[in-house]
Amino acid sequence: ALFWKEDEGRLSVAARYNTPVRVWTCKATRGDGETFATKSQTMSMLVGQGLIGRVFASKGEEFVPDTSALSADRFPRLQHAKEFGIKSIGAFFCDGGVLEFGSTKKWDSIPKIKATVELP
Repeated sequence: ALFWKEDEGRLSVAARYNTPVRVWTCKATRGDGETFATKSQTMSMLVGQGLIGRVFASKGEEFVPDTSALSADRFPRLQHAKEFGIKSIGAFFCDGGVLEFGSTKKWDSIPKIKATVELP
């Protein structure tokens, strides 16, 4: 999971989380500590750019059941998603930023985690 915050019109990763199993799997298969989250942390997006920028601008949510169906202009981190086997991604506006979460499994619908992280 990644939490993106805006600063002067650009969104960057303010916090990230990978499960211990995911970190171990990436280390075992890749031989390094890189994950989709760590690669994403090196990037920033303009408000309105890509999945994160669109969600921030609309203050809404977006669900991508199949990342391979996207083009790089709609999803600038497409190559990273392919590299790490990310199949589905969801993102929603939360606490002044965007919470993004993905899976190596294909989801048919966005998981119902939104209600558990909404703030008063």
